[in-house]
Amino acid sequence: MADFLLISESIRAIAHDGGNRHWFGTAGNGVFLIQYRDVDDVATIYHFTTANSPLPSDNILSIAILPETGEVFFGTESGLASFRADAGPAADNFSTAYVFPNPVRPNFEGNITFAGLMENTYVKVVDAAGNLVFSTRSNGSIAVWNGRDASGRKVVPGVYRAFCNTPDGEHTVLSVLIMQ
Repeated sequence: MADFLLISESIRAIAHDGGNRHWFGTAGNGVFLIQYRDVDDVATIYHFTTANSPLPSDNILSIAILPETGEVFFGTESGLASFRADAGPAADNFSTAYVFPNPVRPNFEGNITFAGLMENTYVKVVDAAGNLVFSTRSNGSIAVWNGRDASGRKVVPGVYRAFCNTPDGEHTVLSVLIMQ
């Protein structure tokens, strides 16, 4: 399956992110983010074009990644665009782990980002009563939450705790305030 995924594309740029995924810039068909789990398990995470993103052109000339934040930059023949991805190089420990934005303002519509995490960190977000609201696994040092519960509803204002645990038993707890 991996041999045929991009067979009809002319690849002009490749970058590897902190979540062990590959960004491919094409000549005329925008950008693909591909995750290889194994030979038979390949997934297209994103496919950005001028039709579905702010890319100024579908002819990608270069790709660069700012490792600290996971921001990906795309150089095209018509200018530059960037995208804050959800992956960064894994941290060695949780000493620099943090949440942003924090506090989360009432009209905020983006993702809440847990950064500075270790490889394969499991993140479980709970409300003040200890009810599980959201869970995910980090891509390298970054995990994201859209501020919604499992039913897709925006969570109520309050303090939420993110319990961050690695398979090796390392752990930390991060807090985030969702404002009214």
